[in-house]
Amino acid sequence: MFLSCYILDLRYPEVRRALRNAYEMHRTVMSAFRFIDSKVPRQDMGVLFRLITTGRVCKLYVSSAEKPFSDMPQGFVKQEGSPKEITDIAKSFSEGRVLHFNLMAMPSKKVKVLDCKNSKRVFLGKEADREKWLMDKAMQNGFQVVSFFEQKGADNRIKNGGYQSVVFQGLLRIIDQEKFRNAYQNGIGAEKAFGCGMLLLSNPS
Repeated sequence: MFLSCYILDLRYPEVRRALRNAYEMHRTVMSAFRFIDSKVPRQDMGVLFRLITTGRVCKLYVSSAEKPFSDMPQGFVKQEGSPKEITDIAKSFSEGRVLHFNLMAMPSKKVKVLDCKNSKRVFLGKEADREKWLMDKAMQNGFQVVSFFEQKGADNRIKNGGYQSVVFQGLLRIIDQEKFRNAYQNGIGAEKAFGCGMLLLSNPS
């Protein structure tokens, strides 16, 4: 498993275009894995990404099962040391360990649509419903939420993706190693192609 970090240079049109459109950002990220022969390359390569914007500094984090095969377009400047192998980090997740987490996610539910066989995914607008969603996802993915808060007004969502998201931050406790490792590698919730679902972890300060 590998983690890459890119600094986005806003002077380049390729960067500005990707930041304006979630579909374009998805295509840009997957361009680093263009040589894989698959109908679902993001899933097969285990690709997750997360955009972090602080002021005018934009960083793009990309995790994947394998090293990226090629470079990103101009303006996506690979940070020194990227990609970094993080397999040992995933192996270090032991039951009972407490970690700080940062997760951009789309808390949602599926609802039936009249005169349509397919259901529609709907964002959970109530904070209590989003809290329940997070607690349920935690149990499904091998951890307990010790404490958390929603980061207001800074969800870092890429525009024009047709989805809503929130950022959860807090402390978690691992209760099932294998489930948690799977969540770390494969993400949590919907809209992973648009930058949701990636667990950013650090040791509590």
